Amino acid sequence: MQKRSFILSLVLLLSILNANANRAMYVDGFENILGDVSAENTLLSYAQANDIETLLLYGLHIVHANHDLPNPATNVVLADFIAKAKTTYGILKVGATSESANSFTNVIDAYNNSRTDPLEKFDIYNLEFEYWISSATGPGGYYCTNYLTPNGLPCTEAGAFQLYLSILKTMKSLAANNTHPITTEAYVGWPSAAQADSIGANLDNLRLHAYISDPNTAFSYSENRLIDFANGNPGLDVSIIYSSEPVFMQSWLENNSMLAAENIYTTDWMNGSSGWANNINLEGFTYFTYSDMLNVAVPVELRDFYGRATKSGIQLNWETSSETNSDYFEIERRNNNTQKFNALGKVESKGNSTSAIAYQFLDTQPNTGTNYYRLKQMDHNGQFHYSNTIAITYANEKGATKIYPSLTRDHIFIESTEKVNQVFIYNTNGQKIKERSVIDPILTRVDVGDLISGVYLVVLKSEGKLETFRFVKRD
Repeated sequence: MQKRSFILSLVLLLSILNANANRAMYVDGFENILGDVSAENTLLSYAQANDIETLLLYGLHIVHANHDLPNPATNVVLADFIAKAKTTYGILKVGATSESANSFTNVIDAYNNSRTDPLEKFDIYNLEFEYWISSATGPGGYYCTNYLTPNGLPCTEAGAFQLYLSILKTMKSLAANNTHPITTEAYVGWPSAAQADSIGANLDNLRLHAYISDPNTAFSYSENRLIDFANGNPGLDVSIIYSSEPVFMQSWLENNSMLAAENIYTTDWMNGSSGWANNINLEGFTYFTYSDMLNVAVPVELRDFYGRATKSGIQLNWETSSETNSDYFEIERRNNNTQKFNALGKVESKGNSTSAIAYQFLDTQPNTGTNYYRLKQMDHNGQFHYSNTIAITYANEKGATKIYPSLTRDHIFIESTEKVNQVFIYNTNGQKIKERSVIDPILTRVDVGDLISGVYLVVLKSEGKLETFRFVKRD
């Protein structure tokens, strides 16, 4: 009976966990970057330092005018850039963004077919055609003048959507007939339920905008649209688009990291979604755009920030993936009785680094109950940035078990005052990925660095008891 109950609980939990973490960025002004080695390397270094795996390139119509992209004799400048991105800077995919079927057919796909090395080719065909904007599709609007009227379509949303679908179908046909594996996708804003059904049936991946000023509202802002896509086309992958434009998240990102924004959305997704989440996959996050991101780039990118209660106090740990002109970290704390953070101490930073660096700090006099911590990262020029806030309860109840950190790259810790016999880790498909016996009954470290990015379920087995927890593995 216990086994059956465990399986049912596992299935229920797995039904709400399905998110793979990867990061993409739209690159505006690419026509001014390509061919300028310094500008190319600056872009690619930024992507590498911020764990951006996918680049979506704008301005290819201008690049084509300058370099005749279907011609292998003249398009080598683009081929060299894409190859450099993939081989030297760790970019996994490069996408071509356009708004017309003609561009995909006669320029982008023609470019791909002109190159023989897969490392030089586009991996994504990305459509950006904002058919839902009435000022663009109505009489005199940009889409009306340049696309709808020339194609004999009415200058209405219905006419624009008809053209939108035809472009998606063209992209899908091109991808199917290309020897190089191509993913088709689209940038989407405000589709109706019926439109979402049609869109989802004609692409592989979806990039859905959540243009808000604070990521705490992003999930509720996008939830109804996600439900429409989930109900219409089960299995669709979706990446949430954050905008760092001044009217959207620029101010928030000036004081917080991309990772913090992503953690908020992922947590809200897991806590707020229900049955519909079984039918759609949270693939990751996309940022709009490169020039805006440069305006809010922080000198330190936090990978992990977590803590735990110990006999000596509360142990805080954090790790950075890169640092530029960083001076020190100031550790701040508040409790439930006040909204004001107070400084506890500081830890000197390494200053400049492009590799992972681990830090720690021990709060020897935490308050009884819940303690809230954040990091204030100070630059040498006097500017500072705050991390996300974490909550840690001091004084464990007898028998309480904890799994931390909830977001990790390398390992998790299992802390329990009761003897745990075995640890099992399952993926979101219900497959058992790891199993191990517990040696230390108090604190057990489980390495998860070999797992692919995504959400996992941890099942702890002790005498007559099963406990389940979840964590997110990031690359």
